[in-house]
Amino acid sequence: MYTLQIFRTKSKDHQEAFSKMERYVKLYNKNVGLPFPDELEKEIYDIISGFVHSDDNAIVLENYRKVTKNPFKGETNDDFLEYLWKHIEKVDGIYYSSLTQLIDELYELDFNNEAEILIWMNDEIGYLFEDCYKEYYKGISVRIYGCVSENDHLYSFQNMSLKEDEWNISKLKELFNQQIDAEVIDDNEYYEDWNSTGLYDLDYELNEKSNTLDKKTFFVVSYVKEDETHPLKDLSRKDGVDAITESLIDQFLDEYAPNIAAKKNNSALKNMEAGNLDEALNDILESLSNLSESWNNDTAAMVYFLKKDYSNALKYANESIKLDETISEHYYNRAQIFIEEGKKDRAIIDLKKAIDLDGYEPAKSLLNDIS
Repeated sequence: MYTLQIFRTKSKDHQEAFSKMERYVKLYNKNVGLPFPDELEKEIYDIISGFVHSDDNAIVLENYRKVTKNPFKGETNDDFLEYLWKHIEKVDGIYYSSLTQLIDELYELDFNNEAEILIWMNDEIGYLFEDCYKEYYKGISVRIYGCVSENDHLYSFQNMSLKEDEWNISKLKELFNQQIDAEVIDDNEYYEDWNSTGLYDLDYELNEKSNTLDKKTFFVVSYVKEDETHPLKDLSRKDGVDAITESLIDQFLDEYAPNIAAKKNNSALKNMEAGNLDEALNDILESLSNLSESWNNDTAAMVYFLKKDYSNALKYANESIKLDETISEHYYNRAQIFIEEGKKDRAIIDLKKAIDLDGYEPAKSLLNDIS
């Protein structure tokens, strides 16, 4: 669920405020999907070791020998440590766990003490991920609507809009219950989670200490959604052998895709092909709010083209080509927009460019049709 978040920044104008907001989203998500650091492996091992060797945990090794799917076959606590460690798998820098299945089987055998010890241990591993490595698996999606300046002017972001009767300095003061000067609205509290409305110092988050002389305060109105994902994926086990199939890994990588923008772009393409243009538009704008690249700007251009909004279609088509001038399909797509706008000469230029790049066949066909 998206929650309202306001970001305060000292900027020369509203465009700089929006630019800072976009940089912040990219910075926040820059490590999402990357392999976890190597030191995490040792930290997980140390947690398991601590539980195994703790005097507070009355572990009955014999009970683990009675489970059917992957029984313990060792003799010592060190053997048992290695047994539990094998329930945590690392594949291409991503961690998988089969502890939950072991816990379920212990409960079925009425070995509640052993099950609860593993739950406690599993939770500690989860806290480690959450507290120290969140940036590698939990990204944010942000919808920027606009901003309010310290002198109560409203500025909309791209095709979004803010209503004057809903957004102003008085509204912000009421929202954050601040009895201070309107040009500041100072709030030094920073929230770790996006589960409640917060007022964030954007310059602080970006670690910017630029000269604020001749700069105004802007309040960027955004809605933020944090990925509700967990870094450990449960795996089934069969005859003591990990059932890590290619499809399961693909499913896992999809859930924790390294690029949120790519996921939303793919969703937009699917909705566009299915004719669900409103859903496609929502997806592609969310993709662009996370990362603006040639490929998702081109997708946005085609969504607006199909919605017959040729002005926005051309804006995003221009941006896609500006970001990468080597993709023939993007020139072909812009040519289609020019044709609908009655700009045949410009369409011909783009089609010839697409053909020159790699002999793009659809461009040859369309050029022949309009010549």
